[in-house]
Amino acid sequence: MALTAVAMAGVRCAHFNGLYNARAASARADDLRARGLEDSASVWYDRAAQSAEFVLARSAGTTSEHEARLLAGRGLAMSGVADPSLCDRAAAHLTAFARSEPTTSADRWRAELAMGVCDVRLGRFTRGATRLQGLETNPVAAVPPADRREAVRWRARAALGAGDAPLADSLLQSLGTREARWDRLAAARSAENWRLVETLLLEAAADADVRPALYNAIEAADAAGQRGVSERIIDAYEIADIARRDQAQLLLLSGALARARGDTARARVAYVRVTQRLATGLRADSAWLQAATVGQLAMDIGNLGAANDSGALVLRLRALLFAASPAARGSVAYEQLASAVALYAVLAASDDSSGAGAYLSGEVARDSLKASGLASATWRALTERWPIAPLAPRALYAAALLDQVRADSLQSVLLARYPATPMADVLRAETVRDGAAQRRDDGLLAGRWIIARREQEDTLRAWRARGLLSAQALMPEAGVGGGMRAR
Repeated sequence: MALTAVAMAGVRCAHFNGLYNARAASARADDLRARGLEDSASVWYDRAAQSAEFVLARSAGTTSEHEARLLAGRGLAMSGVADPSLCDRAAAHLTAFARSEPTTSADRWRAELAMGVCDVRLGRFTRGATRLQGLETNPVAAVPPADRREAVRWRARAALGAGDAPLADSLLQSLGTREARWDRLAAARSAENWRLVETLLLEAAADADVRPALYNAIEAADAAGQRGVSERIIDAYEIADIARRDQAQLLLLSGALARARGDTARARVAYVRVTQRLATGLRADSAWLQAATVGQLAMDIGNLGAANDSGALVLRLRALLFAASPAARGSVAYEQLASAVALYAVLAASDDSSGAGAYLSGEVARDSLKASGLASATWRALTERWPIAPLAPRALYAAALLDQVRADSLQSVLLARYPATPMADVLRAETVRDGAAQRRDDGLLAGRWIIARREQEDTLRAWRARGLLSAQALMPEAGVGGGMRAR
């Protein structure tokens, strides 16, 4: 009996903790949303939904189930993900909640708002607009003004998505605040109207108006393939009369986006502008200068080409790494980069005729150093130095995936030189015939990886002893070298 009582107490504790966490996360999300930080709010709505669904899984039929339904449904609907399955789950929770909630309840009104948000996110603009319009005339007095404003915003997004720009503008202007531009921006983003997004943000740049939503919109445009939109917005803000820290943050975002799509020229220009033009207005150890310096360093490393003389390459890597300014060396990004360089160095320098060390160094270049050119060159050098190495076919296959210019010739060499290998089978889209060879290669990679990690620790320890790194350098998040790693 005592054990049963203890177990029940534990269940109740977990139950109330879950409900408390869901309430707290939902309140935090509502606060962020009211301040215009919609993307940040989405994260907290998702957390609220997770905690509430944890409670529901353990509290069916209890007095807490009703509240947990509302928290879970609102959280899923407002989490910012246009996923029909999530909206279906939200609808199930909110419908169950509404069955036993008075029609004049403010919480029922908010549940209906969440359902309207889901409709608009999924492109069901007419259905969402009808639901949201009904809320505007609902006489529930206890609904917070922020929620009523949110209903108008989402109805405007529905109108914009349906192609009714005049109605969207009319609705947003009815809010009667100086924030109308940013409300329109949110509506334009939701409808993926990138021309309007650009127009609004170019106007904001002219007014030197910087908000968190600016950075989110630039990232969203770039992710949607609207490179020109994101670049023109950043360029406009660069000449605007805004604080240097805001200029630095925008330039760092420009550099990061450009690097991600392989535009090293624009990335380098962005980093140089931070380190040179803005340096006079920023502290030497500011996070912006550190990030720009490390960004330039990472690009310099990525521009290195592999060579049969791996010792010379390692010396060049170390020279670049330790030429960085002392201020940059104190940053987490620098420590992570130094750890990745150390791992690349010990793998590239390994005199391993199986090719496992060289192959893994290419993976570190690709995944941890974000240097696809160095990775491809490393793999090509492997096949030239050890043409009969077991890992040579995998190196050719991996290099072809990264190097679109040489892809056809590299694949032709793979098929001609190593026709009976597992990687040739993969390239021909055939079933791997020699499973034993594949398992052998995986074993070589796994074994070499374990040794390299130990050597990496020794290298970092030596660098720290010489004062080249801080007291505790971080280990890179490089993947283990087993399995069919080429991708």
